[in-house]
Amino acid sequence: MGGPDIFPLDISFRQMLDENGVGFVTLHTGRAAFAWMQDYLTRQLGPPTYTETLYGQALLGWKLLPLGTNLPGPVAAGQFRIRLGDGWDAGLGKSDNGQLLRLVEQDAQLLVTPGTPGPATLNLSVTPYIRPQTVEVSLNGKSLGKIEGKAPWQPVTASFGLQLQAGKNIVQLHSSEGCLHPVDYIPNSDDQRCISFAVQNVTLK
Repeated sequence: MGGPDIFPLDISFRQMLDENGVGFVTLHTGRAAFAWMQDYLTRQLGPPTYTETLYGQALLGWKLLPLGTNLPGPVAAGQFRIRLGDGWDAGLGKSDNGQLLRLVEQDAQLLVTPGTPGPATLNLSVTPYIRPQTVEVSLNGKSLGKIEGKAPWQPVTASFGLQLQAGKNIVQLHSSEGCLHPVDYIPNSDDQRCISFAVQNVTLK
């Protein structure tokens, strides 16, 4: 179920939409950069519910109502459900070694729901972008420690002990140095995103 990400996914795309209250999906087929989406959406949601024409281009739509009929089930005992919270740059990328990564602005959240509240170990890798970064890690507002990324572009792996409460927990990742805009530092770049570091290989045990 689900798909690849920087952490294990335990729900499908359709369940994710239902969980977030999304009842309609539309796709403008005239945008070549997103041509892959039509096949993806059809595989995940089935054939489009309706087709319209907008400015001479086909507009495909999926009606997913009523909401609440495809919600994910409870987290199994001993398992964890991880979601992205605020603070992530859009998109899923890959590092030079082919591993999936997600980019962080200055602060980013991982939302963790345990099947069984109690102790757990968080493992992850962070890679400073452009300059060294110190990443402060906290759980539900309580500091867990720091990850010292002393060399730009070099991943650092770290582990933290967590005490997870029932329901949703917030793991906060904060860059002490703040984010930078690649356009200001990388020759010939037009990337104006606010980026501090990348995150990979998130696991909970």
